[in-house]
Amino acid sequence: MSSSRLDRELLDLRRQFESSDDRSPWIEQLLDIAERFELVTRGTEEAIWDWNLLTDEVYFAPRYYELLGLEVLSGPQPLTSWTDRLHPDDRPLVFARLEEHRRTDTAFDVEYRLRHAGGQYRWFRSRAATQRDQLGRPVRMAGSIGDITHHKLLEKLKRESARAAGIGGWQYEIAPPALHWTQQTHAIHGTDPERDQVDIEDSIAFFMEDCRPVIRHLLRDCVECGRGFEAELRIRSRCGRIVPVQVRGIPEWEDGRVRRIYGSIQDLTPFKQLERQLFQAQKMESIGRLAGGIAHDFNNVLTAIRGYAELLGGTLDARDDRRVDIGEIIGATARAGALIDQLLTFARKQVVTPVPVDVGRLILEMRGLIEHALAERAQIDLDGLEPVPMVLVDPVQLEQVVLNLVINARDAVDPGGRVRITTRQVVAATSTGPSRKQIEIAVTDDGSGMEPQVLERIFEPFYTTKPRGRGSGLGLATCYGIVRQAGGIIEVDSRPGQGSTFRVLLPALDPAAAGEFSAD
Repeated sequence: MSSSRLDRELLDLRRQFESSDDRSPWIEQLLDIAERFELVTRGTEEAIWDWNLLTDEVYFAPRYYELLGLEVLSGPQPLTSWTDRLHPDDRPLVFARLEEHRRTDTAFDVEYRLRHAGGQYRWFRSRAATQRDQLGRPVRMAGSIGDITHHKLLEKLKRESARAAGIGGWQYEIAPPALHWTQQTHAIHGTDPERDQVDIEDSIAFFMEDCRPVIRHLLRDCVECGRGFEAELRIRSRCGRIVPVQVRGIPEWEDGRVRRIYGSIQDLTPFKQLERQLFQAQKMESIGRLAGGIAHDFNNVLTAIRGYAELLGGTLDARDDRRVDIGEIIGATARAGALIDQLLTFARKQVVTPVPVDVGRLILEMRGLIEHALAERAQIDLDGLEPVPMVLVDPVQLEQVVLNLVINARDAVDPGGRVRITTRQVVAATSTGPSRKQIEIAVTDDGSGMEPQVLERIFEPFYTTKPRGRGSGLGLATCYGIVRQAGGIIEVDSRPGQGSTFRVLLPALDPAAAGEFSAD
């Protein structure tokens, strides 16, 4: 029965009552109640329902059918018209709550999903009360039902946004003292919201020792003076991880006093990592510019030295012993020139010839060279070379990158160690546009690994952990420059005693673009 039809029937009843000789007060009272009931059902977003527990029939107000996109039905309907629409996952909870309510008269207030006429499930909230007969048996249950899908979506959005941003919430009641944490706050601390109940002292104990006086002062100042606060501090999570956090607090006043503090705590770990990455990129860029400038100037000096040495050598007799010394000078300038080339590569100021390259094939063709470089110190594993799209890079330079990474791995492992090279396609998410396909070349060793302070400087030119005379410190710096010039990035993951993995990520070449290069 539609609301307009119910309006007409109520209007007809009113007219019959006014034209009738029998105007008993109780009839008028009942009519007033019916009119008020209909007004309430139309004035709220919720629908009214009335369940006869003896016959298992339910009357639903027209609003119920509108919420589900159904044709409005008049009169009582079988209970199955409602239970059949329950989401299968929600049925156990709903039936258990109904049984508990009818048995103990506890409040019935439950959220569940019903199947809409369009086929999708929507969230609803029902609240009800039960009427009992003289023997205390439940005979009737009536209540309301409202669509809360929008609220559920907002809750999920807030929850997921807080989780993505690493932001948790907390509330501190001053008197009596009580502390409440959101689920994300528990996640930051590594605690279980179901099992771990924390008070204000427990919360303070999570902060690092040097941060505890600071948070105590901020809380005390907020309570006594009503000043909000914001501070960057550090906590130690339940699993022992040190987490940089930003803590905020805002007081709430009642009757001239601060009664509670609302606050947030944000995990700053991702932001600190980005800061370090940005600082490292800026540092490497500055070093690159400096190295490029020095290399150019030094190359001019070397050119002059080599030129004058060759001129001097041309004036000496073939039997003159000094020609050997001049040859050493020329040889030294050649070796210095090779170092300059590496510096220029690091500074990305070398002319390159990029072409489409099949990474897997290139590495397989290098197998003999790689095995020679390992010099029986380590075994090479190439079983992880997956077929991947081509990349646009100078093949000679890519060979140099792979060889340098293999040599670096060789020097890190004990005799009999293992070096593994793998390739795969990965998808890199970006904050400014669509995801990009990249080709990953990973060189992994089972060596001794590296300390954090070494990792921070691993790509700097002339920085080396090898003994004096065993390395120039330009191998990894050269890899860094080549990869960056090819539009990629190079990363390293290493821990002491757990080996190292260097990952080269290069943009995957679109097959159509690769075809254009082949046609050319």
